[in-house]
Amino acid sequence: MRMRQTGQWQSELPDAARSRAVAAGDSGRRWMRDLDETVRALADGWNLRIGHALPGGSESLVLAVRREGGTDAVLKIRMPGDDDFEGEARAYELSRGRGVATLYARSDDHRALLMERLGPCIADLGWSVSQQIDAICRTLKELWHAPVDGESMPTGKWKANWLADFIDHSWQRLGRPCARRTRDRALDFAAERADAHPKATAVLVHADAHEHNLLVVRNRDYEPGTPCKFVDPDGLLAEPACDLAVPMRGFDAELRAAPVQRGRERCAYLAEISAVDERAIWHWGFMERVSTGLHLLELGIEEEAREMLEVADHWSHHPGP
Repeated sequence: MRMRQTGQWQSELPDAARSRAVAAGDSGRRWMRDLDETVRALADGWNLRIGHALPGGSESLVLAVRREGGTDAVLKIRMPGDDDFEGEARAYELSRGRGVATLYARSDDHRALLMERLGPCIADLGWSVSQQIDAICRTLKELWHAPVDGESMPTGKWKANWLADFIDHSWQRLGRPCARRTRDRALDFAAERADAHPKATAVLVHADAHEHNLLVVRNRDYEPGTPCKFVDPDGLLAEPACDLAVPMRGFDAELRAAPVQRGRERCAYLAEISAVDERAIWHWGFMERVSTGLHLLELGIEEEAREMLEVADHWSHHPGP
């Protein structure tokens, strides 16, 4: 089945993806110029009918497509760069559709993935924060049961060490935008999590499990409790608490009035509903909050960054559970 005439796919790129491609220089511009040819090759090779571009991609062109036989799907074409296409593709393969969108096919030559089509993300459905956290944890528990014996992937130890290095260097480079105590606490927690990496019992984690990456399964009523699946996994072998760092760092508006009390309450709730060690969740959540705040400062998103780091400064007075 040949692709219908679609015009220039470059013009359909989300603004964030276009900006990132331009920033990548010659390789990014070449990727944009070649998009029409790439889409055509994938449509012919996988027998796809190409639909419309989907919003939200920051490192890729994402298209609604229909497979031979009538199944709706998503075609994702990642741009060149330092992102880990192999890691994302391997995470989809290992999950086998448990907690993550089912992968139908991959093309390493085109850095493309053909995946299950899902519904809207839970962030757009009007669910409460607790309902969103419940959905995140429920879906992660499915993913954590994916078989990973003998797999060679980045680990939680690697992630903890990477976070420590990023936090230490960024804190200095950005003019020490949070308390030294906060920086030191994050480095101590990173060292403890690296030492605690469970080689024998590590699970496949998503590593970016936020509410915008969690989509409801299509043809449901989209009410709280409906089945969901994640997209855009980074893919690590780590302790489950690594994944729960993301709901710990998010939903900031609920934390600001009483940062420590509500942070501790959220940590305890995550531990209860996921059956994961509370201390480990606090460690990972603290590291992710500090590193994300620093990264937002690098991007010039100063108000959100300052709010995130202010909560971390409050948390730093307490060692956690």
